Amino acid sequence: MNLPSSSASAPEKRNLRALSAPQFVVAQLLTIASTILGVYLAGYVGFARTLDYDRFVRARDQVAVLSALRAELSDNTERMSVFAERLDPSGAHAFYGQWPELRLYLWEAAQNNSHVFSAPPQSLSGVQAVYAEISTILADERAHKLYRSSNGSDTYDRTQIKEPFVAALERARSELIPQLDAAIGAAREVMVAYEND
Repeated sequence: MNLPSSSASAPEKRNLRALSAPQFVVAQLLTIASTILGVYLAGYVGFARTLDYDRFVRARDQVAVLSALRAELSDNTERMSVFAERLDPSGAHAFYGQWPELRLYLWEAAQNNSHVFSAPPQSLSGVQAVYAEISTILADERAHKLYRSSNGSDTYDRTQIKEPFVAALERARSELIPQLDAAIGAAREVMVAYEND
């Protein structure tokens, strides 16, 4: 029968001493610290990539919404410019045709999309002001009556209607569309930066 020896053998004592040696403790602490640091860095890189992807998705959605708004504003501006050319303030040519309406489908739909607020605020308020001014003139029954008449004495009143109409169109063309283009360009730069990473 083998009885356990009360004294450990020499190799076992050396193994026990090696486990309590400072080198072993330092090695274990370094392993634990490097594991924690590795997990932290991996989490940080993953979080940074997630944020970059979120910026990319937001920029992509901004480009889509702002491009649609820009196209609608441009289309409305061109259609209303053609209409404005047919309005003769002198009264020599009365206008009996149908007055156009603004196409506001995208403008109204964009109000429910948070990405529209990435546009410069002056652009949004400018588009709203232009649309309000044009809509007011288009809905003005007095304007309709004045332009249906060929009475030369109403030239001043007709001019007072046409000038703000044309000025609003010019503001859309010269200020608002370039502002929307700049916002679209900035969002595209974010997209390109993400795609190049």
